Amino acid sequence: MLRFLLFSVVVAVLCFLLQSFLPTWVDPSIWLIVGFLFILSFAGHAYIQWRLKVDAENMTTPYFLMSGVRLLGSLIFIIFFIKNSTSSIFTFVLNFFLIYFLYVGFEIYWLVTNLRRNF
Repeated sequence: MLRFLLFSVVVAVLCFLLQSFLPTWVDPSIWLIVGFLFILSFAGHAYIQWRLKVDAENMTTPYFLMSGVRLLGSLIFIIFFIKNSTSSIFTFVLNFFLIYFLYVGFEIYWLVTNLRRNF
């Protein structure tokens, strides 16, 4: 979990730097995006780690369940903001998916390192 928290701090610092130096590329709701994806990913990591303690042999079901929950939650989040936002939709969606793919990339990295340790 410590690596996940450190990664989230790095993402927040990158968003802050981008917002400071390239404000036209960053949507004003960037912090809501970062917070939402942090909460979603943190809950997913906590659930998967808990399931690994309960049943270490079966990791695929909780992993795919949390991937589906993250995807569905993200789609609902995007649709809600597109319907209610007055800012640029393109900038919002671009910012969202860049941060989304950063978190997914970190999850794949975390998964590979955990699998490598188990084998």
